[in-house]
Amino acid sequence: MNQTLPSTPASRLARLAASRVPIPGRRCRPPLSTRGTRQSGGELTLDATALVGGARRRPGSAAAWRRFLAALSDVEAALKAHSANREIVFRLGLHLSAALALGRIFHQAAGWRLAVEGCHGVARLDAAVDAEDLRVVWDQGSSGADEATLEIELLPHPVRAMATDLVSTLAHPLRGRLQFWRESRDDLKPEHLAALSKAIALETQRTCGDKGVRLLHVLCAAPVELAVLLGHQLTGMEIDLQLYERDADGYAPSLIVPAATP
Repeated sequence: MNQTLPSTPASRLARLAASRVPIPGRRCRPPLSTRGTRQSGGELTLDATALVGGARRRPGSAAAWRRFLAALSDVEAALKAHSANREIVFRLGLHLSAALALGRIFHQAAGWRLAVEGCHGVARLDAAVDAEDLRVVWDQGSSGADEATLEIELLPHPVRAMATDLVSTLAHPLRGRLQFWRESRDDLKPEHLAALSKAIALETQRTCGDKGVRLLHVLCAAPVELAVLLGHQLTGMEIDLQLYERDADGYAPSLIVPAATP
């Protein structure tokens, strides 16, 4: 998928690329990148670096992220139509917004089984262990509101403090703030990332359902593997996801994943 070709509609390009991938009977291993510079090719290379990547960090424009989400949805539909195989191992260089969106598009309710290659190995849900060191707090807000934040701080970045600054700028009051963090700063192995993603997804679904949340502002500092697996499990919720990216000392809105996303 080469987003450097503005004259080619994303849907046509995605379907053409996916139709040429020889994956029947075996796993597809596509590289997918939104950070840095253009990636080397494979059977299917999903490259959005021309839109939101580059040599310097940038959060990306809303229009660019909408193009990315539309193209990703078309790739998923084309791959699903092309083969009964639902196992994919992704090699990624992504913004966390892209990782969450990827998991949400290739979600488990549609039968996809995702694995993500990382620096410590391949993370997959069927290899999860216990998430013993995960801490969670629900910070109650306005009882009449239907928006909330999901704040995930699994790396040494001050997500919760920065989220406080963001909350003060939002147009509507919050039902509350759902916060996750770890006491330990040990390296996260693939099986721990899978476990943490499961625990966060379950608590997010439960809390948002109980509190009547309809719009969830997601701020995250975590390995990209966890973000993909988390998005993969956030199904069955009638909730729009507003994703954010770091921008200097704060957060900038990047992508909205609508509740109606297939």
